[in-house]
Amino acid sequence: GVGEALAYSSDHGRTFTYYEGNPVLKHPGNDPKVIWYKYGKNDKPLNAEAQKLGGHWVMVAYDKTREFDMNMAFYTSIDLKKWTEQFHLPGYGECPEIIELPVDGDKQNTRWVTFDANAQYAVGRFDGRTFTPEHEGKHRVHYGAYFASQTFNNAPDGRCIQIGWAKIDM
Repeated sequence: GVGEALAYSSDHGRTFTYYEGNPVLKHPGNDPKVIWYKYGKNDKPLNAEAQKLGGHWVMVAYDKTREFDMNMAFYTSIDLKKWTEQFHLPGYGECPEIIELPVDGDKQNTRWVTFDANAQYAVGRFDGRTFTPEHEGKHRVHYGAYFASQTFNNAPDGRCIQIGWAKIDM
């Protein structure tokens, strides 16, 4: 891929206009997932503007470079237009994902989960820039015909909803 692009709507999503500064991020990959990272009391803001906003945008994307082969690349932004490369997590393919989940329902005790299309995942800590796994290797969340799952952000009731492809042989 050549990178990531923006489009915006001024009529409540009826039509979209491509941002004239596209692509906003050039990299050899695809499948971006963008989340808003809200600062906690121990977080270090990216800069003064991010501190005023109370957080920053994070994009994880599949990235294939000679140096890392397959990996999840982490980028940060305060305006969705200018992105800064922060971190690479080796061993992740297409459809990368990062989500924050409460441990045993406790919203004060959360962990971050990273996974990709093959459903192999790691659990760890994320500081808005770098993901640090809490274990060696990856685990598997599902097997079989369910593939390339992604999650919906900010569901009205706070749930994390996952949807994936169903491979069906005819």
